Amino acid sequence: MKRYLLIVVAACLVATLASCGAGDLSTSSAPAEETVSSQVSEPPVNKDYTEDLAGLIQKLTDAGFIAGAGAPMRADFIGAFEGYRFVNGGLSIELYQYDPDGLTDVSKRCIAEAKETNQVTVLDTYDPVPACLSDNEKYLMFYKDSATGEEADARKAQAEEIVREFP
Repeated sequence: MKRYLLIVVAACLVATLASCGAGDLSTSSAPAEETVSSQVSEPPVNKDYTEDLAGLIQKLTDAGFIAGAGAPMRADFIGAFEGYRFVNGGLSIELYQYDPDGLTDVSKRCIAEAKETNQVTVLDTYDPVPACLSDNEKYLMFYKDSATGEEADARKAQAEEIVREFP
C-alpha cells in the first residue's frame, strides 16, 4: 500500500512539473515584435500636446511606440527630474525630462554628451548608452529594440524625430 501511494505521488509530481515548463520560447517573442512594428504610425497632425513629458509620452503613444503605463525611473543618475520606462514587446523606451532652469553639473554633462555623441554615460562603470536628445535639450530618450533590419531602423528614426522635434 505504501509503495502504491509513493508511485501515485511521484506520478503527480512529474505531471505537475511537466505542466509548468516554459514552452517554446523562440516563438513567443516574434509576435510581440510584429505587433510593435504594425502599430507604429504617424501621430495625428492637428493634435495639440502639452509641452511636458506627459505630452511627449502621449505623442509617442499616438504613434504606436508606447502602450500602457510607464514605470517611474530614477532620473537623478542623469540629472533629470522625471523619467519613465515603457516596454512594448521587444521595444524598450526610457524618457526623461530636464529642467532647463535648474540644470545640475550631472545634467549639463549628460546633455553635452548626448549632443556631441548621441550617447550618455549613465554610470561611470557602464559603457555609454545610445541616446536621443530633443532639439530644445529638455527631453532625452533611450531606445532599445530587439528587432533588427530596415523596418526596425526606420521605427527608431521615426521615434527619434518625434523626440527631437517635440516642443
